[in-house]
Amino acid sequence: MGNMNQTPPTVVFSVGPQPGERHRTDRHGIKTVLRINRPVHGRLIIRHEGDAFFGTGKAWQSRVMSSPTWIQLHKQAQNMLEATGDWHHMFLEGIQVIGTEQVKGETVQVCRFLMGS
Repeated sequence: MGNMNQTPPTVVFSVGPQPGERHRTDRHGIKTVLRINRPVHGRLIIRHEGDAFFGTGKAWQSRVMSSPTWIQLHKQAQNMLEATGDWHHMFLEGIQVIGTEQVKGETVQVCRFLMGS
């Protein structure tokens, strides 16, 4: 059994290059994609129902966001993993809109992360 005081793992960003993404090339000729595009447009929340088999079973929901970038989504995925304890699914592969709902009188998209293991 590992040390329970260890820093938890971080989300691994495994989304492939998206159409229209910009990149920069370093001095060695290696291209790095700049994750500034916005995969979902408009106001949204991200929800995770929780799974006691892979984590604590605790549900999680993000704050309302407006057209977040992949970098912002990566931070939210990390928050989700820390809250739910599901370190088995730590590869961020995408995001999916699953509906809409009213949040504080505003209609927002409800999304879920597509996480891999």
